[in-house]
Amino acid sequence: MRWIAVPVLCSLACTGGQTGDESLLREPFVPPGTGASGNEVCPTRESGQILPSIDEASPDGFAAREVLAFAEGVHTTTLHFLTSLEGRASGAGAGDDELEIRPSAEDTSLTIELGYEGGEVRYFPPDTRPCQGRLQIDVRLSLRSADGALDETWQATLEARGRHEARVHVAARPAVRGETPPLPRSPAVSELHGALEVEAPERGNTYLAWLDAYLLWSAFGVQGSLSAWIRYGNGSAFLVEIATFGAHCEDRYGFAIDEAQALPNGLRPADALDRLSGLSATQALWPDGEADSLALSFAYAEDSACARLDDSVPGRAVGSLWFSGTLSLVSANGRLDADWPVSITATVASEADQPTLQLGLARDSGPRPDNLESDWGIRGVAAEAFDSLTLELDATLEVAEDVAGLRGEIVLIGSELPEIVPTDRPLSSADLRTTELLRLQLGGGAP
Repeated sequence: MRWIAVPVLCSLACTGGQTGDESLLREPFVPPGTGASGNEVCPTRESGQILPSIDEASPDGFAAREVLAFAEGVHTTTLHFLTSLEGRASGAGAGDDELEIRPSAEDTSLTIELGYEGGEVRYFPPDTRPCQGRLQIDVRLSLRSADGALDETWQATLEARGRHEARVHVAARPAVRGETPPLPRSPAVSELHGALEVEAPERGNTYLAWLDAYLLWSAFGVQGSLSAWIRYGNGSAFLVEIATFGAHCEDRYGFAIDEAQALPNGLRPADALDRLSGLSATQALWPDGEADSLALSFAYAEDSACARLDDSVPGRAVGSLWFSGTLSLVSANGRLDADWPVSITATVASEADQPTLQLGLARDSGPRPDNLESDWGIRGVAAEAFDSLTLELDATLEVAEDVAGLRGEIVLIGSELPEIVPTDRPLSSADLRTTELLRLQLGGGAP
């Protein structure tokens, strides 16, 4: 083995000094344990070793050949362009206008080809154990879209933190622009050979200065995204995601999977749904001390199962599931009669264990003061005087003698705006006056 020292690939999220808002870039392969700032819980050293072949196991116990087994080859998927800037750009890119994408913003077929041609294999150890290191494999990657927008090839680096996922970050720049890389540590870079052009026409003179492509492979397929640096004529720029492709979960990091597919730890959506099928009732205690019983049922949202793999720490059960549906709650005393959109996370400690199911309200859902009873089924709570409401569900499925119930709580908080709204800074949560309106304790199985 030969030891080397090279810079470890770094995403946009862990660099500073760019123009625009780096947080806008949604990397489909952000490693578990990486915070919003991009500082990893399990960083690796910048000096590593060259492995003699793809069959040589790294110190973490897996070889490059295992990674290439699911990543190498030709994958065909759909490239979906995103044109609206509303809610997806801030800073220099804030607004609700549309991008103009040429040759077309319509969905198109995308062919992804990754090949290993005898390139170098490198291993970078972690700074601390029990974290795993990074395995890097020099590969050839091409992206070609049926509409001609992309016709790109890179000598790239395939990187894996474990044997179940691998990722690539590459970039391309229009040759006529002569742009310099926006990253201090650039990924594999090529000139843009396809016909892709991106502008924000309502903003005057703008153009595509740089294109970043992020790809993630696993046994469940491949997924990724394209993000563009849009440059103004005055030199400033903003970053925005312009396309996604592959087996994405809706609004989630992870891979869309079928109910029967299993994670490496054996966890399947079908197993989690089977446990939920026994959901029937749970004990409840209202804030005024009244004991109650809630009748419960769950309806699964078809095709919402999402798998997230995590083998960055040896010994951890690899992966978790997320899916969504509707939770019905009807109290015996009539104070709650609701159908709520929920998200459920399923995990296992080991392959021999039953999955643990954690329930919460679906993202971006919740009541308003004027629809608390009509749409959210909570009765007898005076909420009209508040400017906004926050509803929280934090519950775990419990199964005893084949009867499934929930243990946790439901909390409702009312918020009021300050009498004088600050004009010199954005309004923050600290400015709000909050009141707890309800805390309903959920006690497990049927009474």
